Amino acid sequence: MSVIREQQRGDRPLCVFGPTCTIAEGDYQVSSQPAKDPNRMRFSGSLRLGGILVRKESWKLSFTGRIILLVIVVVFLVVLQHGIYSFLAVDNPTSSGFLIVDAWLPDYGLKQAGAVFERAKYEKLITSGCTSEETEDREFPAGDVIWAAEKLKKIGIAPRLVQPVPCSETRKDRTYNSALAVKKWCDKMGLTVRSIDVVTKAAHARRSRLLYQKVFGNKVNVGVIGIQDRTYDPARWWQYTVGVRQVTWEGNAYIYTKFFFYPE
Repeated sequence: MSVIREQQRGDRPLCVFGPTCTIAEGDYQVSSQPAKDPNRMRFSGSLRLGGILVRKESWKLSFTGRIILLVIVVVFLVVLQHGIYSFLAVDNPTSSGFLIVDAWLPDYGLKQAGAVFERAKYEKLITSGCTSEETEDREFPAGDVIWAAEKLKKIGIAPRLVQPVPCSETRKDRTYNSALAVKKWCDKMGLTVRSIDVVTKAAHARRSRLLYQKVFGNKVNVGVIGIQDRTYDPARWWQYTVGVRQVTWEGNAYIYTKFFFYPE
């Protein structure tokens, strides 16, 4: 319909139209152009760059909401700060069967492991681990299962009760492969394993127990003994570079091992 002019009838205009009526000063005009949908207008006006960008209505936190979120985050961090180390550094030995000692423990850790072995009367002491270049003692490099075994013999453990079981994998999943090497050695020797205790650094304890349990299965009772790292205070681990590095690394590694690690 084309635009037409209509005469006034009294004080009100007379519009003969289809979709809309457009009113101007003086004469009254009728337009045949369809009325625009407000929602469509709003959407069309928010398009930019040829429709690549679009602006939409969204919800945001109010000032009160931000304060509440901040409080929740602070409480979570405080709980995490004071609870994560205790969670990782689990100490729950079975005190029976075989004692498996991480060869990369420092000298004082090996001495503590030797004392535990003598006190609990295990069947055998096995040193496990993959070769490492880290060392605190030139005579007995940490991470070398052979030297760790010799060190334990010099401490006073009977040589016939000490068995080094090296691991050949040095690049990834070293704890898992160390456990796998011990399991294969036990199977090769025809040993019946009902319970084991793993001696390792405290922050590494929970993950070590989890990995050894994965390797030996649920029929074997797996315990763990954590040796505290003397390079930092566990009650204030976040104040030490080595503490932050060790605890955060082990925390992330445990989550990966627990939920995402599926050995071949």
